[in-house]
Amino acid sequence: MTEHEYTDTYYYKKVEKERQSKQKQDGMKKSLYRIVSVLVAVIGSICFLLAALLYLFSNIIDMIASVYRWISSCILTLQNTVSKKDRSNKKTASTCEETNLKTS
Repeated sequence: MTEHEYTDTYYYKKVEKERQSKQKQDGMKKSLYRIVSVLVAVIGSICFLLAALLYLFSNIIDMIASVYRWISSCILTLQNTVSKKDRSNKKTASTCEETNLKTS
């Protein structure tokens, strides 16, 4: 092997190693970009789902609160109605007693 052939072979091997190294680095960069893009997509999807669930639960909580307020107002209305009837019954009873006392 002549010196010229040896030098050509040496440089060829050197260039080939650099090319393979560059390809390997490019491949690693591409795979890293893919991993990062998948992670960003997954994290974005999770955030979207959490926001949707939070919105859903807030609506459910609002609905439960409105039903509770409605039930409370119904109970208060019934209590007021019953207490008014009790007062009117007591007035009627006291009037009847007064009438009975006067007649006797």
